[in-house]
Amino acid sequence: RAMHGQEISGDAWIVRSFSGGWLCAVADGLGHGPTAAEAAIQAIQAMRTARDMRKPIELLEAAHQAARPTRGAAFGVAVVDEGDGMVRFAGIGNIAAVVLEGNRRRQLVSYEGILGHSYRKVAEMSDAWSHEKTLVLHSDGIGTHWDMNRYPGLLARDPSLIAGVLYRDFTRGRDDATVVVVQDER
Repeated sequence: RAMHGQEISGDAWIVRSFSGGWLCAVADGLGHGPTAAEAAIQAIQAMRTARDMRKPIELLEAAHQAARPTRGAAFGVAVVDEGDGMVRFAGIGNIAAVVLEGNRRRQLVSYEGILGHSYRKVAEMSDAWSHEKTLVLHSDGIGTHWDMNRYPGLLARDPSLIAGVLYRDFTRGRDDATVVVVQDER
């Protein structure tokens, strides 16, 4: 959702399946409006066209190259490989990535930098993946101090409802806001 007063959001996202898994990415173009949107769109377009890249760091680098002509973005990409039962994540900037299962919350870390311009370090974070888990990625337009334990039964609901509740209760209001919730079919 675009920041109040803006017609276009500087955030973009994608969930894309492939044989044996799927990826989820969120990009937050620096600033607001059309130039921020262009940065986010370029990073996400790199995820649409990526072939045979299942490693988050490779995908992040493809997005980095695609965003070079833009003002830059924060970016995070998670890849679930159902064959080995793992979710792997790489991120640059203020993209939150969280794996939830019951009362357990595992934060996957993004590193400092600007996609398309510079970053010093990036490392892959991973966690075991199963059909009982939920992945949440969001831009910094959503506050990070949410706790699913305050919403009994919500994780058993449709991912769009979970995303809507997080948006409703934790939107900061002074930035574009994106929240993507992904669950395997249950």
